[in-house]
Parts: sequence; C-alpha cells; structure tokens
Amino acid sequence: MAAEDKLLCECLRDIGQDPKTGAEQKTSTFWTRVHREFHERKKFPPYQMQSTRGWVSISKRWKVIQQECNKFCATLESIKACPVSGIGMQGMVCFQAPLFVSFHLCLHVHFHIYFPICL
Repeated sequence: MAAEDKLLCECLRDIGQDPKTGAEQKTSTFWTRVHREFHERKKFPPYQMQSTRGWVSISKRWKVIQQECNKFCATLESIKACPVSGIGMQGMVCFQAPLFVSFHLCLHVHFHIYFPICL
C-alpha cells in the first residue's frame, strides 16, 4: 500500500499543479483526472501494481494521507519554533521524528512518503 500511496501523492501533485486547468473545476472532475492518471501510471515502473480503486476511493485515501501529513507538518512547525543551537533543521527533525512516529502508527508505515511532501 505504500507504493500505492506514493503514486497517489505524485498524481495528485501533478494534476494539482497543471496550469492548463483552472482552480474552478468540480470535485468529481478533479478526482476523475487524478483517477485516470493514477491508473495510467500504475502500469509502469517503478509501480507496476494492481489496483481497482475508483475516484471516490482514491479521494477518500487522500483524505487519510492528508490528515497524517498535516499532523507531521504541524510537528515540523513546532520543531522550527524551538531551534537548538548547533543543530540544523534536518538534525532536529531526525531527532524528533521517532517521537512523532511512535505517537502516529499510520505515519510509521508511510514516513518516507510524508516527509518529502511536508518539506
């Protein structure tokens, strides 16, 4: 499921940043485009997976990912608010991340996905 989540995040990012479409598209139109992109990309490396998710299922999965990502981003903000002399941001995150992950079990499985999204 981690590969599926990563692919979903990439598709969402790419569709969301597409300058050819406006911000005024309907929710169903947006998620249909994400769905189409997701099912096209899943056929090729590095993914090559089976998935039968519909656009509603994909949008619901994104809500779960977004909740965990928001928690992680809030943790990053709290780390930034309390800098430690002599330790850079990456060092502080590496120090605090295990504490955060221990409280958010879902994130523990997908830490490598959320970390790049939030930075």
